[in-house]
Amino acid sequence: MAESLDLPLLFQLRHSEKQLSAWDLLCLQDQTLQEYYESLERLKQKSFVSLKDGKVHLSDAGKQFIVEQAGDRKAFETRCSGCQGKGYVSRDTSFLEHYQKVLEKRPLPSEQYDQTSITAEDAIIRVGFIHERGDLVNKHLLFIGDFDCLSIVAAMTNLPKRIVVLDVDDRLISYINDVAQQLNLTHILKAEKFDVRLPLPADYQRSFDLFSCDPVETLEGIKLYLSRGTSGLRSKGCSAYVGLTTLEASRKKWFDIQKLFFDMNFVITDIRRNFNGYPDTGLEEKHIFYSKLGSVPDCVWYWAALLRCELVSEPNPLVTGKFEVDYDIYMDDEAWATPVLGK
Repeated sequence: MAESLDLPLLFQLRHSEKQLSAWDLLCLQDQTLQEYYESLERLKQKSFVSLKDGKVHLSDAGKQFIVEQAGDRKAFETRCSGCQGKGYVSRDTSFLEHYQKVLEKRPLPSEQYDQTSITAEDAIIRVGFIHERGDLVNKHLLFIGDFDCLSIVAAMTNLPKRIVVLDVDDRLISYINDVAQQLNLTHILKAEKFDVRLPLPADYQRSFDLFSCDPVETLEGIKLYLSRGTSGLRSKGCSAYVGLTTLEASRKKWFDIQKLFFDMNFVITDIRRNFNGYPDTGLEEKHIFYSKLGSVPDCVWYWAALLRCELVSEPNPLVTGKFEVDYDIYMDDEAWATPVLGK
């Protein structure tokens, strides 16, 4: 008999208004990529589902199993279709069009730096959420990496006092600084070269009201990124905005990440689930998960939650000196959507 984790997948297949692909179904569940793949394999072995041309087909045996387990109950859907359940939309079309025009010259993503980017709309609503929480007006903002170009959106509002982007990619640094020059935002926005393995520059330590990052999702990588950002915060009341998935971070890893936040003296004030979607970049064939499913994505399937955290006492970064390891902090057993370099 299929495990209890598999029943929600079958239920979604039964009640969906359209034929679901394996990628569609992925977006309707909350397991890691590995757990989801294992669920599909179990359902295939039980002959409850089959995969053909990338679509997941529910068999008669699967339908019978649902009836036995859940009776004739109907789906209970409350998610907003207009905003994809985010609760936020980009309403200023002129701002969106201007920002989209700015993005046309952003460098292409590089697999060397595991770069992907959220949509222009998602970047705007993410900065909008930061504003809603009182973390934008007259604030000093620090971005540890910013291929999403949230810093540009924030600068275009003219609300922050200062924005600093620290990134390792020379192309992105030049692009952000060029945009700041072209939009007359150099008084607010600047980008500089930074290797996250090194301590934050002395003049940036304890200097910001907020830091933002979308770290790699290995535990050591997250600890490193959070530590560098925390080093930049002034004191109690400062905030952190961190992107985190459930696709490459299991419940146990989330538990360990929460402990990192607590050890650095943060309280988690908000978790906006599936707040930002990452369209494919053309590097998907290098994903472990791509080879597992053996089909081309037909929807935005990589979604991240946005966490807002706030310091309840003085910042306590766990990594303060140079970070030296002899292993890849980008990869672990759950990194099924991180491009495998060299392939």
